[in-house]
Amino acid sequence: MTRVDSLVPFPTLLARLRAGDLDAWEEFHRRYEPIVRRIARRWLSPSLRRQVDSTDVTQSVFRTVLEGLSGTPFEHEGRLVAWLETVTRHRVSRAGRREHGPRGRPVAPLDEAILAATGGLAPAEAAERAEDVHRLKVALDGLPPAEREVVLLRDFEQLSFAEIAERTGRPTADSARKLHDRACDRLAGRLGPA
Repeated sequence: MTRVDSLVPFPTLLARLRAGDLDAWEEFHRRYEPIVRRIARRWLSPSLRRQVDSTDVTQSVFRTVLEGLSGTPFEHEGRLVAWLETVTRHRVSRAGRREHGPRGRPVAPLDEAILAATGGLAPAEAAERAEDVHRLKVALDGLPPAEREVVLLRDFEQLSFAEIAERTGRPTADSARKLHDRACDRLAGRLGPA
């Protein structure tokens, strides 16, 4: 087999991987392992890091990649990185449930935000964007539950304030809007000028 050049275009690398080229797999691993490991480190909480190593998470992600790569369509490299981000986050989440039990927090809107945030970007840019998404997740997790819920419903699920009031039991749409405004002010304070 011929050695895969590190500058090989993404579609060519993907085609070689799907054809079973071992050199292509080595190149793929060399190219994306640092990104997956960085994502794993971002999502592993300090307490979980004592039980789970980012290397173990990364190896688990690459096992999933081996199984899912052939049947998953990737229009461009950004979609692959978004998929790797999602798989990595799920691995960390599963490890957290094993260590700490289920948390019962709504995470589906954040899944969509991560995919939207990383789609279409080069790997380095996607990793940087993933850091921003992680900062947002940490800031959201620090909000009081009612404020976090209203932000998720308004900004991620795109519900109107009337729908939010109905879903959360708030008396009026205006009270839902005021709660959202307070939550956004608190988030802005936590995230800083960036």
